[in-house]
Parts: sequence; C-alpha cells; structure tokens
Amino acid sequence: MSKSESGRAGKFIRLLPCLTILSVRSVPAFISFKLRAKKAGKIFEKELLDGGMDRESAKAMKEDYLKTSKFSTFFSGFKTGM
Repeated sequence: MSKSESGRAGKFIRLLPCLTILSVRSVPAFISFKLRAKKAGKIFEKELLDGGMDRESAKAMKEDYLKTSKFSTFFSGFKTGM
C-alpha cells in the first residue's frame, strides 16, 4: 500500500465514527420528512378534488408535488468528485 493510499485509509477510518453518528441522526429525520410529505400530498390532492379538479389531474399534480420529497431529486443538484 502506498503512502497516499495509507493516508486516505486513515482519513476514512477517522471519519467513520462521524459518518455513523450522522447516519443515525439523519435517517429518522428523513423518514419523518417523508411521512409528513406523504400526508401533505394526500391533503393537497383532497383539496384539489374538493375544488372541482378531475381525479387524473389532481393525482398528476400530487405526484409532481411529491417529487420534491424524493431523496434522488433532493440531491440531484450535487455532483460527486469521485
């Protein structure tokens, strides 16, 4: 193993506890976010239907609304340096 590879491995090992803590704290928050978004989507669709919109259009708008809460959409603006 070269010196630069050894240095990268050491940095990763030092970051591992931080990444674990970050994961443990962020996963429940993300799950809560998803549940609230799903509930808001149902309310949004119901209000559209109550307002007189047809079911297909209301469902399509709800799906567009919920796209903003998807993990892949949320991080799609970031580019990896790998």
